[in-house]
Amino acid sequence: PPAEKPTTPPVSRPEKHSGSLFFALPDGTARLYHLEGVAKEPAVIANPSPAPNPAKKPLTVALPLNNWLGGAQTFRVARELLESNAPEATFLTGADVIEVPGGGSRDYALRFVAYKEGAARARVTFTNAETGERVAHEVEVVTAAAGVIDTVVLQTPVRQTTKYLLSLDNPLHGSGVTALTFPEQWYACSDPNVRIAMSNDMASRPEGVFEISYRPLAPKPSMAQLSITVEELGVYNFELDLRPLPPLPSPTLALETSLGLKALEYAVIQLYNETPAQLKCEVLRHANVFRVDATVAVPEVGGWEGQRVTIPVNYEPEALGALSDVLRIDAGDGCVYEVNLSGSCVMPLPSGPFSIVPGASVEVPFRNVFSDAYDFAFAVDDEAFAVAEKRAKVNAKTAKSLKVTYTQPEGSRRSRTGRLLVTCLDKPDLPPWIFYLQSGDAEAK
Repeated sequence: PPAEKPTTPPVSRPEKHSGSLFFALPDGTARLYHLEGVAKEPAVIANPSPAPNPAKKPLTVALPLNNWLGGAQTFRVARELLESNAPEATFLTGADVIEVPGGGSRDYALRFVAYKEGAARARVTFTNAETGERVAHEVEVVTAAAGVIDTVVLQTPVRQTTKYLLSLDNPLHGSGVTALTFPEQWYACSDPNVRIAMSNDMASRPEGVFEISYRPLAPKPSMAQLSITVEELGVYNFELDLRPLPPLPSPTLALETSLGLKALEYAVIQLYNETPAQLKCEVLRHANVFRVDATVAVPEVGGWEGQRVTIPVNYEPEALGALSDVLRIDAGDGCVYEVNLSGSCVMPLPSGPFSIVPGASVEVPFRNVFSDAYDFAFAVDDEAFAVAEKRAKVNAKTAKSLKVTYTQPEGSRRSRTGRLLVTCLDKPDLPPWIFYLQSGDAEAK
């Protein structure tokens, strides 16, 4: 509430007090004196200044009030700020009435709060409502920079956003102030993973509501400082206790193909880098089966929402069945992503047909998909087709062309079909790779 002005009590008093003093002398004479007195305003009692008090923190100042009469007195209390240059949003509160026993004393509790830094002098006047007699106290209070108002605890899994609604009281609501001024940079936070947004019009309400968003990128607990500045109300300081939790379960990227072929899929992550980044990618166990680039360059992104980044994953299995692994992506500064890899390999699929003109040949491509060099056997199941090599050692992850010829059987005009069978001699349990062959001189089987 605004500071109060002292009121004039409805008591009529003369400007001067008059009286007489009579002396009877021993010689039989007498003297008579006329007396006049003028009562000035009581001297203001100066109270010692308390230690500087942080802005926005209430301070109680005890003002000693003595009763100069033998009977109890009841005083009406008026409070006011004396300097016009007192900090904005400075308030004095306290009891409006106080009773002091006759010849005794009591402390009056003056509650002082200023929202901005500076010095303010306050006067408190105590007036006897019946006699109009009064006494005034003055005290100067220095307001220092605001301290921490509260500590806000925020916790959420890494790369997930949590929100918190922070309320700030507006002591100017209802005082005629219709607008509050926020500077261009109205909030500051020492942690880049925190941002603030206004949720309402603070000037028109007794409190303002601000939404704090926190999205940690690395599992590193920390303490951060947050400040919100309003020109008319000064700086509000808060401490943030930031507690990132482990990330949510990693997504799974499924890849499926047949033995001898490759599958390509893309791992997708949401990145929040404000500067260009070099992602370091690593497959933890089976890097020869799941292949990724060791580094991926990513441009910076300026927005809070980040950007989607895709990482190509090539799957070239070496055995039938299922295989699992983990793709680890290091974005720096402790920000690590993990993607579960789930590979499924089925039996080699036949390929072809490869058409061969009588008397000619065709090159059939084959690839050793294994990480070691192995011996392979090559055979055809129709005598009209012939493969140049019956056996060969093929280096790891190396392609080899198999030359197959076709000889038209004498007296036959029908088209013929056959199969080229490739068997890994070092893995006898694996089924063969099958390549369909077809002569090129007939239209029907």
